Amino acid sequence: MSQTMSQTMSQTQRYPVLLLLWLCGIFCAEPLHAEPSNSDQLNTGQSNTRQYSHKNSGYGETASCIPPKQIVQITEDSLSHALQSAARYFHFLIVVPEALLADKRTAEIEGCYSLVQLLEQLLQDTPLEYDLLGDTIIIRQTTTEYSRNNDDEAHTISPEELIVTADSAAEIQPRPLNELTGPTELSINTRQLREAGIYTLSSALELTAGVKIEDNRYAIIRGMTGRYQSIRINGGELPSLDPSGQNFPLDFIPLGILNSINLRKSVYADAPGQASAGIVSLNTMQLPKQAYAQLTASAIWRPHSNHSTVLQGSQTSANRYGFGDGRQAIPSLLFDNARTGGVDTLSAQQREQAGEAIVGDMGLYRTKSKNSGSLELSTGTTGQYQNIRWGGTLSASVRDRWQHSLIRSTSYSTGTGYSGASSDFHHEDSRHKRSEHTSDINTLAALGLHISDQQYLGFNTLYLHQGTHHGELIETQGKNEQNINTETAYRRNLIHWTERSLLLHQLYGLHKFTPLTTLNWQISKSTTEYNRPHDLDYRYFSVSEESNYRLQLLPSTASISWRYMEQQSDSYGLHFSHLYGIDLGDALLTGEFKTGWENSVKNREGYNLLYGFTGSKDLTSNGQIMEQTNPSDILTAERITGDSQIPGFILQDTLLEPEQDIGLNGHFYRATQENQASYLLNDLDLNEHWRLISGLRYEKNTLQAELWDAQPEDNKKLEDGTRWLPSIAIGFQRPQQRIWLNYRQTVVWPRFNEILPVVYEDLDTRTKTIGNPRLHSSDVHNWDLSWQWQNVSGLELGAALYLKRIRQPIEGAFTDNSEATDSATYSNYSYRNSGQGNVRGLELEADYRLSIGRNQHIKLSGRYARIHSQVSGSDAYDDSDDAEEKPKNHRPLQGQPEYIAALRLQYMPGLNQTVSLTGKRSGTQLYITSDQPDLPAVYQQPRNHLDFSWNYRIHPGQLTFSINNMLNTAHRYLQGDYHYLDYRTGREFLLSINVDVQ
Repeated sequence: MSQTMSQTMSQTQRYPVLLLLWLCGIFCAEPLHAEPSNSDQLNTGQSNTRQYSHKNSGYGETASCIPPKQIVQITEDSLSHALQSAARYFHFLIVVPEALLADKRTAEIEGCYSLVQLLEQLLQDTPLEYDLLGDTIIIRQTTTEYSRNNDDEAHTISPEELIVTADSAAEIQPRPLNELTGPTELSINTRQLREAGIYTLSSALELTAGVKIEDNRYAIIRGMTGRYQSIRINGGELPSLDPSGQNFPLDFIPLGILNSINLRKSVYADAPGQASAGIVSLNTMQLPKQAYAQLTASAIWRPHSNHSTVLQGSQTSANRYGFGDGRQAIPSLLFDNARTGGVDTLSAQQREQAGEAIVGDMGLYRTKSKNSGSLELSTGTTGQYQNIRWGGTLSASVRDRWQHSLIRSTSYSTGTGYSGASSDFHHEDSRHKRSEHTSDINTLAALGLHISDQQYLGFNTLYLHQGTHHGELIETQGKNEQNINTETAYRRNLIHWTERSLLLHQLYGLHKFTPLTTLNWQISKSTTEYNRPHDLDYRYFSVSEESNYRLQLLPSTASISWRYMEQQSDSYGLHFSHLYGIDLGDALLTGEFKTGWENSVKNREGYNLLYGFTGSKDLTSNGQIMEQTNPSDILTAERITGDSQIPGFILQDTLLEPEQDIGLNGHFYRATQENQASYLLNDLDLNEHWRLISGLRYEKNTLQAELWDAQPEDNKKLEDGTRWLPSIAIGFQRPQQRIWLNYRQTVVWPRFNEILPVVYEDLDTRTKTIGNPRLHSSDVHNWDLSWQWQNVSGLELGAALYLKRIRQPIEGAFTDNSEATDSATYSNYSYRNSGQGNVRGLELEADYRLSIGRNQHIKLSGRYARIHSQVSGSDAYDDSDDAEEKPKNHRPLQGQPEYIAALRLQYMPGLNQTVSLTGKRSGTQLYITSDQPDLPAVYQQPRNHLDFSWNYRIHPGQLTFSINNMLNTAHRYLQGDYHYLDYRTGREFLLSINVDVQ
């Protein structure tokens, strides 16, 4: 299938033509024959899809070659790729049993050949032979009793056993279940990634124009953040792993468990309404073709991060392989008390016991880091009994990473804004020393059952677990408006251990009632856990150059907290497709009708419990006590009391009294979001070259939540909306090029973290982040025009123009929310609806492959996207009914870079080696907006990125060496005249060995 175009219509009665085609396709259509045809892609046994054939039009004739011969040049060492090139040269459709081409190679071919000569040359020394049926070539296993001239017997080959290889290398892979309509912008399997020296999922996605990766973790498609896209695995939705985030971190998934990666930027009615920017589909290993085992070991070295001095809290010695030992869990006395009114309700003895229990070791220590690396093991088996084929795969990986960073940051004086009216200081300059140690353990178990090539049943269990220790020392100096030091300075320590995990179960099936009618379904159930126990955040203040640093015990400067979130996510999908034909006398219209139903329910609950201490004056004024560098030596058991009348330190909390709880307020929370969707889609071949895709999707989204301290109350409905989302596309396709004009309406439903008034702190920006319960959904109208062209000389070109109009886009902004967060003005970050957003973009892609000698090739790939965005309307964050009219303003949309460019050069000096050099650069983008004219917004600055990789295939595996981030260009964020953030992530050297056993 290919991309789509549609026109804006809001009611179903505005689609009489589409509805007529749907009805005619079902009730008036004549069934198609099952044998191969020129306009139907042969079925792989997993999905019903169609593809135009390559007609034998004499293309490629030259003066040096007399027809039917042509000048051909085939440089691919893969037999499957070489057959695709043959199909392009002679414009034939090639079909082949999918298992026959696995790992088969061929030599280079150059010269003047006929189709028969070329096929014989390609298939020599292989157990394969071919049959010519009109303009179709059938590749099959060599048999002595099979006659090439027996056309009747050739027609008995079952279409369910065949797969088309004429268009793309990805077609040789088993097609995924629940495949969306239309072609992919990127379709690649993990074997191709390893050969190219790519070992992370994020780097793979950057092979597409207009895709940017933030922090090596999050995909930004067409400059649009996570709220505008969808990430799915085997058709099921991947939930967020962080209560304060909405994107799924791509570094969380190892490539070893994936079979293929697909990216679509233009989607139709059978895709989620959230996918305004696109959808990333991850497909795990399913039913293997044969038994195998694969082992991959990687060693990573980062200068100044591995075998270097780093910062850690002492409790990490008890955390092995990403799992904590429970010693930092909240004391049961405090947890039970949090639900019954707070520490003021405890007896003096209980309060003293709780205070002594939560201190632990609060020190930040220097230690030596160790190795970074990974180990991945994957194995699978398969078998067959009569017409039943079964199999399973098991994959497991362990990864260990160290990262040490030096960061420079500047923040404006909280409470004064850009005007600098404060008599204390105008801004703060900070130097950060940050160390992170991350451990991952991931496993995947998959089972599959194939019955008579008509029924397929699969089951997956995926478990991902990540543990991260974070140690950070921040040294801050207050500055006046002339950038001269004031007397205010402090040192801040951050120490925490975070565990994230995902347990996902999936059951799915495909049932072919006839060769033309298919039903597939999937059920996914997942549990996500986020746990950050004994989170330490404290500061030592110095009020003059002559004074030493002292621990300051204030609610906003010293805290011990416990944060936890658990989310249960259930998703269901049922999809029906039918291939049909409409006989118009001299013409036969063929098409595919699809309809489906999807439902997703997410139940989230969690808590944020924050505690601190206050001290009597005789202790807090004692420099000998308060200047000790480890708070554990200050908050000793002898000094902790449970009675405020007794001198000492007493435990405090930030919980509200039960009678103060009004509405959405509290440290415990729960929320439920449900999305129901159904769709109709018709994919119609108007003739040999023209195709029309039209569809309509209905979505209903509800979100309700409650926050409380003592006892929960009834949930409050925060979102309850419905949308009719039309889509339409018209496509023109010839053997060398295709053109698509698409339209689709999508919707952005607010996520949990954007709408729940739960407070978190961002580690990079050091701002308090809180959701906005008044947030509204955003409607997006998407238009795009795309063109792709390729010729037999190895040149492929692509271009796309797109326009997105967003009503009330959701953006993150600095805001004053000090009452809710107990923090100073402008140290907060929240979400709001802006007026009207527009995004216009131009994307260009070019790939060229040049043969410079026998078995030597150069491949050059270029990607460029130019993006212009604009938000018009009020920038003030005021949702009150009597808010005054604010002046209109124009600025870029948050998250939109001015451009995204990438250039990749690959040199293949032989059949077994590949050397790659990849450069990337993105333009300035708005990072954080501001709701105050005297507080500047934050802009991320352009940055260059260069990667190198060398891959060498050695039987039975391969060796990869790569250098990531060779230039080590700084990440810079500017706010007005100051560096809001400035840091370097460092170079990364990787050596990987992969061994395959078949």
